[in-house]
Amino acid sequence: VSCLLVLFFCNAFTSANLASPALRLRGGDGWVPSKSKESMVTTDGRRVCVLPEEGDIAVAVVECVESIGAAAIAEKGAFSLAIPGGSVVKALKGLKATSMDFSKVHVFFCNERIGEYKCYKTAMDSLKDLGIPENQVYKVGEGEPVEVAAAYEAMMTAQPASVLGKTDKGIPRVDLMLLGTGEDGHVGSIHPNSDEVKAAGSGQIV
Repeated sequence: VSCLLVLFFCNAFTSANLASPALRLRGGDGWVPSKSKESMVTTDGRRVCVLPEEGDIAVAVVECVESIGAAAIAEKGAFSLAIPGGSVVKALKGLKATSMDFSKVHVFFCNERIGEYKCYKTAMDSLKDLGIPENQVYKVGEGEPVEVAAAYEAMMTAQPASVLGKTDKGIPRVDLMLLGTGEDGHVGSIHPNSDEVKAAGSGQIV
């Protein structure tokens, strides 16, 4: 069965082509979606939750964002969320305005296409009524890809620690990243066996 794929890097991510839609969670809090009918932990510490229906993944996305967002704000006064476009972001229309202080939410983009801005447009449509300050939605700029990527990297690197933490190598780290996956396994417009995949670990942010 082909099911919607959602990846939650830093905290969670999901898997494809299982008999039931599955949601994999990374993190030590043991959080499990309310509609999960089965849960297991992989050898590398990820929790896999099997959901009864494909539509339940959207509910799980909302639950995960609300849970991690509220916890991040309570702990450090801000919540950083990185998102793509498509059905993953459309699921965020289910977020409740009372679930967290959205004035402390910062939105970044994972796989935006310069000129099209599908991720930004979908995000603004899904999140427009929640009260996230416009200057905390970090739209990708215009220009040549290399220059745009460098500018976005500089912007992320300059964020205060309360918004974006840093790895031990100084790479910005969001609280939660949502990503979709294609049938060929591509994630965030990065395709299997591509130069971008082979560059993993190089320390390049964008």
